[in-house]
Amino acid sequence: MYWVSVVTEAAIFAILALGLDMVWGWAGDFDLAFYGYLALGSYMTFVLSIGKPTSPVQYIIGWHLPIVAAMVLAIVVVVALAAIIGCSCRTTPRCSTGTTACTG
Repeated sequence: MYWVSVVTEAAIFAILALGLDMVWGWAGDFDLAFYGYLALGSYMTFVLSIGKPTSPVQYIIGWHLPIVAAMVLAIVVVVALAAIIGCSCRTTPRCSTGTTACTG
């Protein structure tokens, strides 16, 4: 059981490193929202699959979903949040000339 947890954690960090390589290395974008999306997805997967709490503890949701269903639901929520944040950041119109100031 110990080696399964070690390999699982190594796989999670490998996926994080590959994602950082895509964002920082290939795109050249220093984006700290990447960590926020990873943390939100991990937390949602935990909360959706943890089950019912014991007596002194209370959870926000505390569902007991299978891990695959919890991961899919967490991915859907994180992608929806990223789309909302991405759409709200698009405030400056772009012209076909590549400048940010469009003149009629």
